[in-house]
Amino acid sequence: MSDNNNPQIKYDVFVSFRGTDIRDGFLSHLTQAFHTKKINAFVDDKLEKGEEIWPSLVAAIERSAISLIIFSPDYASSLWCLKEIAKIIECQEKYGRTVIPVFYKVTPTDVRHQSGRYQKAFAEHATKHETELQLWKRALDKSASFSGMESTKFQLHEPVKVGDLKSLLKDNENDDSVAFELKRLEDKALITISQDNIVFFFSTDGRSLPESFNAEKLIILKLNQGEIVKLWDGVKNVVNLKKLDLTWCKMLKELPDLSRAKRLEVLNLRCCYKLTSVHSSIFSLPKLERLDLAFCESLTVLASNSPLLSLRYLNLQSCDNLKKFSLISDNMKELKLGGRKLKALPSSFGDQPKLEWLWLSETGIERLPSLNNLGRLICLRISFCSKLQTIAELPPLLKTLHVDCCHSLKTLPKLPRVLENLMLGCASLESLPELPSSLLTVDFQFSRSLKTLPNLPLSLKTLIACECSFQSLVELPGSLETLDIKACWLLQTLPDLPPDLKTLCLSCCTSLETLPKLPLSLEKLDVSHCSSLETLPKLPPSLETLYATDCISLKTVLFPSLADEQLKENKKLVLFSDSVMLDERAIGFNAKINMMKFANQHLSISKHISVKNYGDYDAYTRSDRCVYMYPGSSVPEWLEYSTEKDCITIDLSSAPPSPKLGFIFSFILDMSSITTDLQCRITTFDGEDGGKSDSFRMPIDYGNLYVGSNHVCILIYDEKCSEFLNTRANNQTMFKIRVTMVHPSKNPHTTILIQQMLKGFGVSPISTSTYEAFIGQIELGDSKVLKCLRALTHEGHLLVVKGLFIESVN
Repeated sequence: MSDNNNPQIKYDVFVSFRGTDIRDGFLSHLTQAFHTKKINAFVDDKLEKGEEIWPSLVAAIERSAISLIIFSPDYASSLWCLKEIAKIIECQEKYGRTVIPVFYKVTPTDVRHQSGRYQKAFAEHATKHETELQLWKRALDKSASFSGMESTKFQLHEPVKVGDLKSLLKDNENDDSVAFELKRLEDKALITISQDNIVFFFSTDGRSLPESFNAEKLIILKLNQGEIVKLWDGVKNVVNLKKLDLTWCKMLKELPDLSRAKRLEVLNLRCCYKLTSVHSSIFSLPKLERLDLAFCESLTVLASNSPLLSLRYLNLQSCDNLKKFSLISDNMKELKLGGRKLKALPSSFGDQPKLEWLWLSETGIERLPSLNNLGRLICLRISFCSKLQTIAELPPLLKTLHVDCCHSLKTLPKLPRVLENLMLGCASLESLPELPSSLLTVDFQFSRSLKTLPNLPLSLKTLIACECSFQSLVELPGSLETLDIKACWLLQTLPDLPPDLKTLCLSCCTSLETLPKLPLSLEKLDVSHCSSLETLPKLPPSLETLYATDCISLKTVLFPSLADEQLKENKKLVLFSDSVMLDERAIGFNAKINMMKFANQHLSISKHISVKNYGDYDAYTRSDRCVYMYPGSSVPEWLEYSTEKDCITIDLSSAPPSPKLGFIFSFILDMSSITTDLQCRITTFDGEDGGKSDSFRMPIDYGNLYVGSNHVCILIYDEKCSEFLNTRANNQTMFKIRVTMVHPSKNPHTTILIQQMLKGFGVSPISTSTYEAFIGQIELGDSKVLKCLRALTHEGHLLVVKGLFIESVN
């Protein structure tokens, strides 16, 4: 709610972002657009984030008119980003500040529901920041509900135009013949009229529209972010008006009589913080289909005895002072309702035969009445209703039920027989009813009081049960493809795993000591921070991703050793960082097999990546990379070139001719001080340092890695880096490569630490012929390869044991 003691505005825009995801792409173009248009933006890319600068960030957020939040894949992995967004939402609620989300390579659902990598980030934060989790989740949920833009709909990798920014503020208006610009961002006010003289967009500093304003031919009226208190006095002849958008008119206190707007279809009053009520004339509008009153924090009543005939969508989210709600429509399909002072639903609530989607968030409701009469309801979401104790009866055709952060709820009613998706995240939930056989997805994360699970339906595809208190699991159905039970600290054993399982996430299951046999279909395995785990069973050839960071007890990993099994491997991302009891030589050899195979696959694909400026090129695309990370202090012996310095000479004069080369890199880093936001600048130059040079930056960032072992070996094959080096290799047979570690921080102390991190690096050029020779060595039993392959158990698998190779008795 707006506060009379607002801090004085200093900045037009505060930009909240995760640096490694966007710094060199979208962000650089955005800041250039700000500079060109003289928009005063606060972008903290020049600050070292630490406690000493937090007060400066708080002040910047409080004194910014707009907060632009760029949600990227690793945004939630940064504690500083989460602290920023919590402060941003606080200012939005307290001072009426504007929030604009940008969804960069993520979806609003990822942010709102903390799914995908956001879910993984929250699981990692849970051990040390449990008290802040709900605050951060609420901030993410609320910020994702604002109008914004998605990278799937906008090409964010291209230079940002001010028009793109305007489109954010226009709620994605697509009419290029008209324009609307906020006066705070553009030092001018516009009235733009289309060629048909019927569509108007206004920006005004007045408290109301001028008396001479003629609205008779008006079709769309859009007044965003203005200081307007009321539109006009009396009744205007708005007979052609179809859309009225007053979003972010935070000073608007009342609506005029709209009884003549018989054609009005859309009324958007979102974020009109001082609006206490709506004019009774809107209840008689025959064609009104969409009514949005979200975040109207002063609204106390929305009630009418007569139904709105055409209303299909009603949004009352975050109407914190709403005490009475009684509005129905025979055609209502989607209803979003929220307000802490709303204690009960009206008795007529069930008289909405076409309602399909119902959201209840942050209400004061203690008992949800029977919804059995809502015969078409297919989706019900109840969030942050902290006083809710009882749900009486669910509708019969419900397919999706999502109940989270309802901390007083201990039980659920009988579940509908057609339910397909069940998501529960309530800390006090102690038991569950019988699960229907129709279920496809079950999500119990953060249900910390849940100690047992009922029998799981045979059709189940996904089971998520993070941060639960059970010690064991029930039998898993054969159809299961995803099992995610991160941070179940009491879990000691697992049942047999289903044959079609593709994803198994067990991060932070600290009591888990062993794993059952892994299915041949498994593609992703996450056992990070499983501190009691000592052995990994045979890894299937289908496995692409293995997270095993901070497994301090892990001694044994079974890698395939026979040639035919090795060549079936498909690993692309393997992280053993801080799993200090493993043997780096054996991991390095397994890395060689997968790196060589990955490189050959890309060499055989005829494609060219056009890069004009490698210094500004965003190289971070995981699908084009193969990465191994593990404790190690030396470059693997199989790399052709290695050095303990920062520069090496590549001589291709005796190499077989090849139209295209790949390059595998190894870096030995001391990561005892800095583990995030790292980048490696690879510079090529002629024989002399003063010759022609080009550079390419390659990110080395896989989340907030805690590395206690100091030295880590990182092996990387990056398709885009190889393409960069090919431009040099095609023109010269001999050149130098220099490696420099870089970090976005400009802090002198951090700069010194970064310069000292690199302890050596290695590189191997790879061609089709070198790969074929390597395969030949494996198949013919080359002596160097046999030395590694003789480290076999009686089952014929390479044992990775610290300092020990056990030879086969055969």
